[in-house]
Formats: sequence, C-alpha cells, structure tokens
Amino acid sequence: MWRSTLELYHLVLYHLNPPLRKAKFSTTTTTTTLPPPLPLPLPLPLPPPLPLPLPLPPPLPLPLPPPLPPLPLPSPLPLPLPPPLPLPPSGNCIYSVGLSWSLEDPVGLLCYCTEDD
Repeated sequence: MWRSTLELYHLVLYHLNPPLRKAKFSTTTTTTTLPPPLPLPLPLPLPPPLPLPLPLPPPLPLPLPPPLPPLPLPSPLPLPLPPPLPLPPSGNCIYSVGLSWSLEDPVGLLCYCTEDD
C-alpha cells in the first residue's frame, strides 16, 4: 500500500492532477470558467385527486316500541295508622329512640329496665 500520507498527497497533487501542479508553480493566474449550471428538473405533476366516495344511504328508521300501559293510580284511601305503643312497664326504665327487632317484641321501643334499689 502507500508508505505515507505525504506520498499519497504527492501522487495526487503532482501526477494525477497536472493543471493544479502547473498553477502552483506559475506566476500567472489563470481563471477557469465554470460550465453553465444544469437546469433544474421540472417538478413531477401531481396525481389526479381521488374520487369522492359515494354518500351512504340514509339509515332506515327503527320501529317505535309499543306504548307502555298506564300506571295504576294510588288508592285514595289513607293507610291505616299503626297500633298505639304499649305502656311502659313499671320500674326504672330507660327508653331509646330506635325500634327493637327481638322475637319477643318485634316492633316496640327498646326498654332497659333496672331493678329498684
């Protein structure tokens, strides 16, 4: 291969490119004229526009469901009143606000009775 970069430079500069070598050692300057620039290629024409898709047909109307039957009106009679609360047992009893749900007294006031001192 090449022995050095300098040798490669010497080969290119002095042997393969004589006009450059001649210009380097001459005292006169030469002007070179550049060839006229190549014309720019014409742009390619645009492809024709794509055809518009056909419009979709209007959707078919859906059949309406049958009307619902009328709701029954509430009875004009008032609801019966609940039975009166039982009387409190005798003794020192403390009543709470909630209702009891025990088997003995399914719908009654909670009553905690204490024995007399």
